This record gives sequence, structure tokens and C-alpha cells, in this order.
Amino acid sequence: MGEGVAPPLLGDIVISLEQVRRQHQGSEELEIERLLVHGVAHLLGHDHQNDHEAECMESLERILAGHISKALEHYVSASQSGNPL
Repeated sequence: MGEGVAPPLLGDIVISLEQVRRQHQGSEELEIERLLVHGVAHLLGHDHQNDHEAECMESLERILAGHISKALEHYVSASQSGNPL
């Protein structure tokens, strides 16, 4: 992307807290994170209509979740030490 050029808008992710409360098997926060990552995978064009697609999407979700987790750890660490991001 060139300077001053916005990246393309891929779409929206909507998470229903009512649905989260119905289907979570651990903490609600973890279910929200899982649904967010799942939604990002869909926005990137992945689906789970068959076993192969589901395996590929789950693999991408694990990668995305790892990157998000590392970014959050960095953010928390920087915030606690008073360093700007």
C-alpha cells in the first residue's frame, strides 16, 4: 500500500454476546476471542464446507490466534513499563 492509501475494507465481524453466553464452554472472553479469529478467517476468504476446508481454516485460526496473543502480550508489557507502542 502506498502512503495515504487505505487498505481495502474486507467486511464486518458481528459477535452476539447472547450467542456467546449460550455456546461458551470456558470463559466468555475466550469464546469472544475464538469467534473474532473465526470471523477474520472468513473475511480472508476461508470457509468450512467440507473436512479439507475446515482443517485449513482451523490451521489459519491457530496461526491468527498466536499472532493476536503475541501482540496482546507486547501491548500489555509496553503499557505496564510505560513505553509508548
